[in-house]
Amino acid sequence: MRKLLSLMVLSLFTAAFAQNVIINPQGIVVNPEPSFEVDVRLNRDGATPSYQIGENISISTTVSADSWVYLFNVRSDGEVVQILPNELDEEGRNNYLRAGQTKTFPPPGARYSFAVSGPTGLDKVIAVASRNQLSTSTLASFTQGEQMFTSNIGESGFASALSIIVQPLPQGDWVTDTAHFWVGSPPARPTTGTLRVESSPSGAAAYVDGDFIGYTPVNYTAAGGSYNLRVEASGYETFSQRVTIRNGETTGITASLSEVRRTGTVSFRSSPNRAD
Repeated sequence: MRKLLSLMVLSLFTAAFAQNVIINPQGIVVNPEPSFEVDVRLNRDGATPSYQIGENISISTTVSADSWVYLFNVRSDGEVVQILPNELDEEGRNNYLRAGQTKTFPPPGARYSFAVSGPTGLDKVIAVASRNQLSTSTLASFTQGEQMFTSNIGESGFASALSIIVQPLPQGDWVTDTAHFWVGSPPARPTTGTLRVESSPSGAAAYVDGDFIGYTPVNYTAAGGSYNLRVEASGYETFSQRVTIRNGETTGITASLSEVRRTGTVSFRSSPNRAD
């Protein structure tokens, strides 16, 4: 059985490495203006599902446009494991997906499985989709005898290296997504809660305390407390609201955006003057 090495939340960053690269408060590298979407999800429902050590887990990813897709696993000991592409089989070696296509790992009929391993904690799976093939050798490299690409650059090193890889790409040519899950049982007293932000129309930019968190619909996990939520979309009035995140709970907010009412002035002239 092939174990899926457990993940650990990346260190929190708030600075942008480049104009089109943002590392949001949850340590996720995001593109503020992607032109397509990638979705990564697990085989268990819930915003942050739980897996016990030894349980099997599967990971699925879908893209809305033809693109190259990469899946990463960052361990708490600093090791990075590249889940896709991999050398386990032909499905793993091919990481080019067509629009609307879904890939699941392990694939149906695979002779291997992924099982969750320690340590316990809140983990994440990171998906990166790009219209251009990426060189991920600075993130993970092949070691003789291994079937997956790995490195020991650590959590902050992974975020920094990924931002450098995607920075030269056109703004709309890459996008990321992240799935969280607990390894082991969640804390008896949850230390975080989730804010679920949706909007009408969807695809609006969401900000918490001024920091970009993604495009709606989007989940944001943080310690319980009050936060300033702002939702923006071109051609619509900005939505602002003070929201409360409660530990262990999911708070849902739907921003109904109103179209901007545009006015102007028209001038009339006549010959002769002073006509009605």
